[in-house]
Amino acid sequence: MTRAKDKTEPGDGAGLPRVKILVAVWGKAYIGQLERFGFSSFLAPGNLPAMARRCAVELVVLTCADDVEHFEALPLMAGVREHAEVRYIAIDDLIAPGHYSTTLTLAFMRGVAAYGDAMTQMHFVFWNADFVLSDGAFDHLAGLIQAGRKVVITGTLRAVAEQAEGLLDAMRPEPTSALAVSSRTLVELAFRHQHPHHVAKTVNQDLCWTTMPSQMLWRVDAHTTLCRFFKAFMFCLRPTRVVTRINGPCDYTFVPELCPGEPQTMITDSDDAFILELQPRDSEAEFIRLGKADEDVRRRCMNEWLTAEHLDTGRRVVVVRSGDAPAQDVAAAQVEFEAYFDRFMAGVEPPRSHVGQYYWVYGVAAWRSHRDDYSAGQREPRELDATLAVADLKHPTYANRSALALAPAVKPKGLKGGLRVALFGRPHEPRRLHPDAPATPILEAAAREARAHAGSDGPIVAVAELAQWADLAFPMEDPCVHRLEPTAAAAWSLRPPPRAEAAFVYARPYWDVDMSGLLERLSGGLENGAHVCIVLHDAGWKARPGWIDEQLLAGLPLHGMLDELSVARHEGTRRERRYAEAFYYATDCALVHRTLGMLIKGALCYAPALLARVLGLGSRAPSERPLVAVVTGRYRAEGTAA
Repeated sequence: MTRAKDKTEPGDGAGLPRVKILVAVWGKAYIGQLERFGFSSFLAPGNLPAMARRCAVELVVLTCADDVEHFEALPLMAGVREHAEVRYIAIDDLIAPGHYSTTLTLAFMRGVAAYGDAMTQMHFVFWNADFVLSDGAFDHLAGLIQAGRKVVITGTLRAVAEQAEGLLDAMRPEPTSALAVSSRTLVELAFRHQHPHHVAKTVNQDLCWTTMPSQMLWRVDAHTTLCRFFKAFMFCLRPTRVVTRINGPCDYTFVPELCPGEPQTMITDSDDAFILELQPRDSEAEFIRLGKADEDVRRRCMNEWLTAEHLDTGRRVVVVRSGDAPAQDVAAAQVEFEAYFDRFMAGVEPPRSHVGQYYWVYGVAAWRSHRDDYSAGQREPRELDATLAVADLKHPTYANRSALALAPAVKPKGLKGGLRVALFGRPHEPRRLHPDAPATPILEAAAREARAHAGSDGPIVAVAELAQWADLAFPMEDPCVHRLEPTAAAAWSLRPPPRAEAAFVYARPYWDVDMSGLLERLSGGLENGAHVCIVLHDAGWKARPGWIDEQLLAGLPLHGMLDELSVARHEGTRRERRYAEAFYYATDCALVHRTLGMLIKGALCYAPALLARVLGLGSRAPSERPLVAVVTGRYRAEGTAA
């Protein structure tokens, strides 16, 4: 959706740099916030009016189709149109409630991609709805644009929105007036109503700390803070190549994908330009801890996400000031801050790739699921690069996720936890008294077959939930194993490098497997003739009756994709099934109901079954319900002969 322009295309014949200000916002409340603080600060004399004298400016609003009318009715929109043309691009198909980051990234990508091959002749300014701009910031940016800078990066500081918003309103004589606030006044607001997020990132205090060290701050005095922004904001980019699809969050990927190898220009003094970010007081509170920082925890976090671009910006020191600190104090603080930075970074691993981050892969999977719930039947956005290289699945963020999931089982807490492990084992390593034990030999045989087909060093793609049996058979730390959880496998398609020699899928009752669809998504990363094994495990016979057979019937299209297709169904015995039923009934009595009566009832149910298990008593007749089904075959690539 594009509104007709009032004038000719900005920059046509004028010889001025072409600037597109991309704003992604939807919903009347957020549009109101954008007008109240964003548009009003745009209209300060040193911002949009000054930039329009040096550049041909267009405001590109990325929003819902139904919100355009609301935008056009905003009182400040007329003032914006005096200095810039306005274009609307619909993003209805990108919106999924609760997944702002994914929607924002794809919306910004849509705004850039809308200009096709011409994008390399334009400068794109990115703007969030909760930003406030200091007077003169756009004029400074226009100077950098005219100087040929293609990547301009800046940091932002947060203020507590509940306190700062009213003070900003008071700085305008009328609601429709421009918000012309100097950088030092905005910085003073950020210091006076400092967000807990920034207190926790100030490294020369021991009151609190954050497990997410995306920024480091060093307080010089009440009016000056030195800052290192690892995840700095991509303020303005001029693409050096045409990119229409993106493969990660905008603060990870836009710089290396749109402007590969281009030097980053960092705004290192808030007097030149400053962006205040308005955030609720409790934003990111889950990352804050009281007391002295555990630097090892912070380093482990940084090891997951640090990219080359993050490290480059993190090395720069930005002076943020609301007044003038003594020069000797700033110089001394610089020396101390540098020493701290060097000590901290000495324990941080080299930067990671910006592609394949766990947070993006699983964030997109969740975004897709919720988007379908919010508005079913949506097409795949053309801006999303929904492919992963098999090698991407070795990104360190996956290993950390696996370690966190396994931690409760690997290191059980207390006497009760230790006793439970001693008797029943772990979810990924069940012992004889665990109800999953009867399936273990079947599962192990299927895993050995997959390993044998892959060879000693052949890549294997394994699709399974974490903290289950597959963690023992296909551990994440094995260099040959490339693990993917079901939610991500349903959202992403694989591609080389490398091509896997085997694919192993382990499904339990909560997962209804679209086997042919799953294999289609995995196929791009498989060798022709790769061994494929899909294991359906009705763990503890807890699935709805007929679950395994339902999956097998739905998987009949595999006949067109696999050669030598075979299906083996294993029922187990009646005594094994009765033991599992008694075990889970007793578990529910102990963990769900938690009353003395139910505890006794559960114990009375479980005790005879336990005794029979230990003594080997009970019927060995088939359980009359499959416990495990194993589907195997050789993948036949499209276009190859059977």
